[in-house]
Amino acid sequence: MVHNQTELINKQNDAIKELTNRWDQQQEDINKSLQ
Repeated sequence: MVHNQTELINKQNDAIKELTNRWDQQQEDINKSLQ
C-alpha cells in the first residue's frame, strides 16, 4: 500500500517536473522574442 502511494507520488513529481521544464522553455522563448 505504502509502496504504491510512493510510486504514485513519484509519478506526480515527474509530471510536475515535466510541466515546469516546458513552462521554463516557453518563458525563454517569449523572452527571446521580446528582445
